[in-house]
Amino acid sequence: MKRIIVSLFFLSSLLFSQSFKKDTQYYCLNSYNVKQGEKIVVEKEVALNNPLIFTIKKEKLITSRNIEFDFRMQKGGMSSYSNEELMLLLTPGNMLGLVPKKARGQLQLFFKCEEK
Repeated sequence: MKRIIVSLFFLSSLLFSQSFKKDTQYYCLNSYNVKQGEKIVVEKEVALNNPLIFTIKKEKLITSRNIEFDFRMQKGGMSSYSNEELMLLLTPGNMLGLVPKKARGQLQLFFKCEEK
C-alpha cells in the first residue's frame, strides 16, 4: 500500500498537466502491475481486451459495469475512491492505481487513462 502511494506521488509530480474531470467518461488501459514487489508489464493486446471504463459523477466513480466507488479523500491533485473490495487512486496525468483490499498492497494495478 505504501509503495503505490509513493509511486503515485512521484508520477503525479511528473505528469501534473492533466487531471480527471467530473461527468467525463474515461477509457483506461492497464500498463503494468506490481505483485509482491515485482513489476509485471501488461502486453498491449491483453490491456486492450480488458479496459477499465468509468465516469466520475458527484461523489461517486461508476464503471461501465455499474460498479460504484465512493469518494474518500482528495489531497493536492490526487483523489481516492473505494468500495468494499477495491481502492482506486486517481492522480494528475490521468494515471489510476487500483489495489484489491484483500491483497493488502501485495497486488497493485496501474492504468493510463484517456478521455473517451
